[in-house]
Amino acid sequence: MIYVKSPLRISMGGGGTDLPWWYSKHNGYVLSFAIDKYVHLIGAKRAFDKKIWLSYSRTEICEKIDEIKNEIFKSSLRYKKVKTSRASLPV
Repeated sequence: MIYVKSPLRISMGGGGTDLPWWYSKHNGYVLSFAIDKYVHLIGAKRAFDKKIWLSYSRTEICEKIDEIKNEIFKSSLRYKKVKTSRASLPV
């Protein structure tokens, strides 16, 4: 199971200027702060059918990484080189 609880950040200015392709050519700054709200992401491999189960403001049940609609989860699983729901997702 994967569980992430992260403080919600609000950017007041400069969002995106902290990316390498920008600040390598220009100076960058970001003014942001966290509030008393959190973002929760939960992911697990289901034991009885090996599908990927994701729960955030929505619930997704998928067989393949490419079917995931949440771009954060999809990108994270690709970054970790998870190929299918049967491979290397923590249980």
